[in-house]
Amino acid sequence: MNSKQVALSPQSLTLLKLLSKEKSLTAQQIAHKLTIFPQAVYRLTQKLETSGLIQQTGKYPVQFQAKNPDQAINNFLLLQKNWLSRHLGKRHSSAATPPNPLDISFLLGKQALLDQFIKDAPLAQKVIKFIIVGIGIPPEVIYAQKQALDRGVAFRILVQYVT
Repeated sequence: MNSKQVALSPQSLTLLKLLSKEKSLTAQQIAHKLTIFPQAVYRLTQKLETSGLIQQTGKYPVQFQAKNPDQAINNFLLLQKNWLSRHLGKRHSSAATPPNPLDISFLLGKQALLDQFIKDAPLAQKVIKFIIVGIGIPPEVIYAQKQALDRGVAFRILVQYVT
């Protein structure tokens, strides 16, 4: 695989392969095997730790070891998916649909409200909840907001109530 297809530098990939073969190594041991300075090892391990591919073990001297391949792959893919989602400005489809989607009916006009209430009230078993907007937002706007929520659009709304 070409290293340019992955978001890791060739040096990081070399270090990851080395740690995959060994149980755990100190920065000094890694530096010796890769013929680089120990300071460079810490720079390389930082990116790999952030990506969830390796972990530190022990206190002093710090040792590094590769994570389980399945766990490392899942960590790396999740990191890449989140990065891509952030940069595309879209949320992942499973994150956009809540586990219990909202079931909201919009009734335009008093007669539609009365007709629907007459149908629904006898079927209620515990609670009937109403959301009544008294600040003058037309129901069409609320309905458009609900449709946007269904598409995964996030809303941040500040409401000031003046008495």
